[in-house]
Amino acid sequence: MKRLPLVEKKSALHAQHGGSAHEPAIFRSIAERDGDPAVFEAKAREFHEDRPFEPPPGVDRRTFLGLMGASLALGGLAGCHRPEEKIVPFSKQPEDLIPGRPEFYATSMPLYGTAIGLVVESNDGRPTKIEGNPRHPDSLGGTTSFVQAHVLNLYDPDRSDGPQKGGKDATSEEAWAFLGDLGQKLRATNGEGLGILITDHRSETTRNALNTLVQQLGKTGEKDWHWPRVVKHEAFGREFVKVGAEIAFGAGNQFETVLKVENADVIVAFDSDFLGNEGSPIKASKAFSRRRRVDNPAAPMNRLYVAATTRSPTPSRTRRACSSNSRKPP
Repeated sequence: MKRLPLVEKKSALHAQHGGSAHEPAIFRSIAERDGDPAVFEAKAREFHEDRPFEPPPGVDRRTFLGLMGASLALGGLAGCHRPEEKIVPFSKQPEDLIPGRPEFYATSMPLYGTAIGLVVESNDGRPTKIEGNPRHPDSLGGTTSFVQAHVLNLYDPDRSDGPQKGGKDATSEEAWAFLGDLGQKLRATNGEGLGILITDHRSETTRNALNTLVQQLGKTGEKDWHWPRVVKHEAFGREFVKVGAEIAFGAGNQFETVLKVENADVIVAFDSDFLGNEGSPIKASKAFSRRRRVDNPAAPMNRLYVAATTRSPTPSRTRRACSSNSRKPP
């Protein structure tokens, strides 16, 4: 690297800029004009060899960039080869399985408090894509972003692959022994203090197993608190809808709301995301879109008015949306 000569004396500075020994022609500050020694000391330290950003002797900028470019190129080539894996063939080839040809399976998934019919694409025994089942009345061949993302849960590295006890892995024998001891203790106390937290489901097998457990260990404690206590929780559940139905139609009438969006000319939604994650959003979205077509002048388009507190798919479908604080409605 080429170094500039250091100006150590005031007379030399004057001579460089074409000024006299008493009055310089060019200066960068008042202190430089007055000949402050601190200015010359700062200039002397500006290109000092002990500075951390100074390159070592014999290494210039071009050599440094050339070495770094070669290192990056060699590192990229080292990471481009395929990993070596051992492929074990089937000891018994499954029937109707052709390598490279996907298979499709009809299934359903509990979500939004209901079941959504799906068609899952499988390649060599591994599910890779989820689509809606066109023959299912709730999906009608469509899905949502949440449904599409559920296929990643099968390949989640943090997914539990066995029983655990105290945060540590346990064997099946240890798990069954622990459940057996726990069952004996609960029988002695009629299930007092036992709480079971599960997600919302539509499985008859799970429902029958829970009912049998409650009947065998059932007990009424203080303030009519029944043991064991089974609590259902779902991120997109319909608990508040059922509570509202009881308020409107009386206790015990937990009706499910079924929207006929295609029959509505004017829709008013108060903090309701029926096109996003409430009720049957796929079915509602398709019905709403059928009334938004302009190719049939005889069929009038519907109108949508929304008052919401958060951004969601439903307010994005309308031009007349009102946003407000959930605690201070307009």
